[in-house]
Amino acid sequence: MILNLGCGNRPIKGAINQDKIKHSQWVDVELDLNTPHWLWADNTFDVVYALDVLEHLVDFVRALEECHRILKPGGILELQVPNALHPISFRDPSHLHFFTADSMDYFIPGTELERDYGFYSKMRWKLKHKVYHPNNENIFFELEKI
Repeated sequence: MILNLGCGNRPIKGAINQDKIKHSQWVDVELDLNTPHWLWADNTFDVVYALDVLEHLVDFVRALEECHRILKPGGILELQVPNALHPISFRDPSHLHFFTADSMDYFIPGTELERDYGFYSKMRWKLKHKVYHPNNENIFFELEKI
């Protein structure tokens, strides 16, 4: 099972496509991701896509915790977030958060940030892949639920 959070104008065929409002026929589920508990059961999905989503949420750590909860053990979270070092990331007035290449290290065992600040959340991820360059508008993370 695949979940595409905040699908916008990019639905994924075969996935459950979620957005805040049902603005198109491809939006399968209307759900505000700022709600504290999403409607899906624990360990439901194999893959969750959250491309250009976290920066719009009030509490992105809580959203990551919900992704962790609804993913099966070993499930994959595909994230794309705005690069705080790129000026275009500040152009969108709906962006509430900005990210660096190390922003997910708080939740990845063995990193300095996880050792010092891992108390922010009990969820933990294994970093499978990261695409980052200071000149790129976005940062891409592929995380595995552990």
